[in-house]
Amino acid sequence: MIYLYIILALFATAQANAEIALQTKNRQIIFGKIYDKNSNQILSNVNIINIQNPSIGTISNKDGHFSFDEKIELPVTLEFSHIGFENIQVLVDSSNASALRIYMNQTSIEMPQLNVTATRSVKKYKQLPSQVEIISRKMIDDAGVNNLNDLFFMMSGFNFERTMGPSPSIQFFGMDSKSVLVLFDGQPIIGKFNNRVSLDQILLHQIEKIEIIKGPSSSLHGSEAMAGVINIISKRITDKVKYDFGFKYQNSQSKFIQTKSLIKPNGSLYGSYSSKIGKTDLLISTHLENINDFDPLEIFEVDYISKANISLQINWKKSRENILSLKLNNHHQRETGSSKIISVNTDITRSSLILNNKIKNINQSLIINDYYRNYLKNRSSGTILQKNTAKERSFEYELIYNTKLMNGELTSGYEIRLIDYSSERIKNQKQEIINQSFFGQFNRPIFSGLGAFLGFRYDNYSEYEKVFNPSFGLVKNYEKLNLRFNWGKGFRSPTFLERYIDWNHAQYNYTVKGNESLKPEYSKGYTLGMDFAFSDRYEISLSGHHTKYINLIESINVGSGILSYVNLENAINYSFELNQSWKPTKKTNIDFSFQTSKRYNSNSTILPNNNPVTFTISLNHEYKDLRFIFLSKWFAKFKLYEISSENEQYFFTDNYMNSRTLSSFAVQKDIYKNFKMKFGLSNIENHIDERYGPYVGRGLSIELQSSF
Repeated sequence: MIYLYIILALFATAQANAEIALQTKNRQIIFGKIYDKNSNQILSNVNIINIQNPSIGTISNKDGHFSFDEKIELPVTLEFSHIGFENIQVLVDSSNASALRIYMNQTSIEMPQLNVTATRSVKKYKQLPSQVEIISRKMIDDAGVNNLNDLFFMMSGFNFERTMGPSPSIQFFGMDSKSVLVLFDGQPIIGKFNNRVSLDQILLHQIEKIEIIKGPSSSLHGSEAMAGVINIISKRITDKVKYDFGFKYQNSQSKFIQTKSLIKPNGSLYGSYSSKIGKTDLLISTHLENINDFDPLEIFEVDYISKANISLQINWKKSRENILSLKLNNHHQRETGSSKIISVNTDITRSSLILNNKIKNINQSLIINDYYRNYLKNRSSGTILQKNTAKERSFEYELIYNTKLMNGELTSGYEIRLIDYSSERIKNQKQEIINQSFFGQFNRPIFSGLGAFLGFRYDNYSEYEKVFNPSFGLVKNYEKLNLRFNWGKGFRSPTFLERYIDWNHAQYNYTVKGNESLKPEYSKGYTLGMDFAFSDRYEISLSGHHTKYINLIESINVGSGILSYVNLENAINYSFELNQSWKPTKKTNIDFSFQTSKRYNSNSTILPNNNPVTFTISLNHEYKDLRFIFLSKWFAKFKLYEISSENEQYFFTDNYMNSRTLSSFAVQKDIYKNFKMKFGLSNIENHIDERYGPYVGRGLSIELQSSF
């Protein structure tokens, strides 16, 4: 409890000194309207930030209007940014502050120039030494997918590998998903299954955008960020009255009209409402989803999945430099399945509370996460065959300080995190870990167009050794060319499952035992990147990634029918990515991506579950009030591995996974003012593989969206 008292005392002290005097007389409310310079049409969802203070910003509404909540000291420089348009900076003074008219030029390529927040401070993509991909809300809608797993599956650099669970595991540039840190609103997600985040528990309607940092990131984010960071950002709270809702119907197992759907519809219902009350902004969002006839793996009996999510965000702006925010989120998921003799029920509840206070350059957060999972397996007679309950709670305090220093920017911070995990499968029923961390990053221009980054992170775990991870990066900007280099050390701490949990796998008749003496995995990695704009209609991006792993944690046979986790071997991962963006007309975008990767162990043996080559193409075309979106991904042929039912070790077979293509197509139409109708067709080729995926064949969806 002493940590709680210390943290609350820090909060109280910060609040007591939070009064910020507005002493400048030359202040004025700024408002205006934004247009497309070529067509003279209004532009909505344009990002506007104060260059002198990037934490102050707003967005244009559906009518192209924008304004700031409070008076701003003049003169001030505002920057306007929007995907598909050139960024512009405008000097605002008393002569134009009350009636700004902004005209933006279209770019021919949708370049990722928006602000990136996964770097612990607000930075533009062109300023970063790491390759970054931003998946916008528009791109999520265009993909025509039903869940986050399917969205990543269609993106360049992502593949899936087979795991012992109904939710597939992500491969990120050929590396296991355990090497990628997944964040939700900048915070780690607890309650993992099989040591991996269950992405199906994050619903698409919640998401505003996704930031993907490619390359070593442990110097800022700590454990698991050896290969990169995926930051999933929820819907942004606005200072305007706005609400939206939608309904989506989708088929299951290649069947569109189902008898069960009359009772339990196979689809989703979602909506959100935002408003402003005085100095307080409010956003409420909810999402309900039902999935019938779900049977993704032959070893699982899941017939029905229901998901319900609700979130609440409140921002109180005491002044322009003192903002207090509260975010509450609750997700409940129920999975049921039955046969003639056995029924299976799984209940999952995930809740979070984030209290954040931002005062000038200081950002403080209190984060409480709770995870509950109950698994029950019964005979038809009512006899309980198996019952497991797992609970996990994390309590975290985070302090981040940003300041200008020596013509550069310094980001530093402190974290303390307490994690309690209890399960009937743990030997001592309950375990606790305390982690304290200090981190920092300094970046500054060395000379014209060249910027340098230097970072570090020190982690002190209560149950094993201390970890220090440095990083170094360079970025060189020319008029049409950006060059990037990023090097860093990383680590991954062993999970509760790997260290403490003993469990039986009834399907394969073996036992897995935890290993309390496991050491963290370590890595050394670097990335090289280049972005080049040949013209205003064509851009190319190249990147290469190299990562060496030490003390990889693997499961091995330690006895008859007994497996355990050990620090077994080292490995090296190579990957290469080529992205091209082409805009032949103002209404047409075509993107191409090529990715290849290989993983070797210390004996130069190729590691399993590696899709060696993929190629992705996407086409987006607008015609009057219609939008057509086509997305296709090709996978090269590769040799298959199997998992031994005796010792769960990998071995080559004489079989190959043939090359295959997965495609999706969607049509969107504006039907009446604020209403849109979308028809989507996924897995057009109807490719099904019950062992390696995809597990569900051709899918059809109909979606109605509205926003006011």
